Parts: sequence; C-alpha cells; structure tokens
Amino acid sequence: MKYFKKRPRLRIFAATMAAATFGNLYYHLTRDFAEMALVPAPVAVSRVGARLLYSVVLGLGIFVSMRRERNRRGKPALPPGAGSFLRRVRAIAGVWLFFSLLHIWSVEPVTLGFEARARFFLSLFAP
Repeated sequence: MKYFKKRPRLRIFAATMAAATFGNLYYHLTRDFAEMALVPAPVAVSRVGARLLYSVVLGLGIFVSMRRERNRRGKPALPPGAGSFLRRVRAIAGVWLFFSLLHIWSVEPVTLGFEARARFFLSLFAP
C-alpha cells in the first residue's frame, strides 16, 4: 500500500483494473460457470480468453478516459464555433467505435470462443 501512496496514477490504474477488469471477468465467469464446466478444458479456456480480452481492454479504456478527463480538469471549455461541433461528434463517434469493437468480445452466444471472435474481428479490417 505504501507503494501506491506515492504514485497516484498507478493507484488509479490499479483500482480501475481491479474494478473493471477483474470485476467484469468475475461476473462473466460466475454467470457462465455452468456452461464452462460442461465443455472440455481447451474450449473453456478459449471462451474465457475472449472474456479476459474484453475485460482487460475495457479496463484500459476506462483508465485512459479517466486520465484524459483528469488532464482536462480546470482548463476552459472550447468556445462554441465551427470546430467545436466537429470535435464533439468525433469524440462521440470514437466512444461508439470503441464499444462497438469491444462488444465483439462479449456478445452472446457464449459458445463462441476466442478464435471465432478473433477471426471476425480481423475480418473487419481485411480487404
């Protein structure tokens, strides 16, 4: 605990990852426990891998968002003008895109493993 006291950024990172990453992974594991227990171990690991990636990326995304908001604190808001509307739309679209791509790793059915989700995810960027 002494180590985190002197490093507030690391403390925020650890708290965010504990809450968002481990909490989310715990939720998914307890919710899907019955289905995971009935399949062979490699299949269960593949399914947990998809949830783990989802949880880690979600935690990192929340941490980055918190850091940006903290850096913005105390600075004056941009005056209304032609560029401010476009910046707002770009920021909103960025959040939507982040959660849309992230949703691939947690969407039902649980039977989709890491490989199937990764193939679909990568197919979005392939020509």
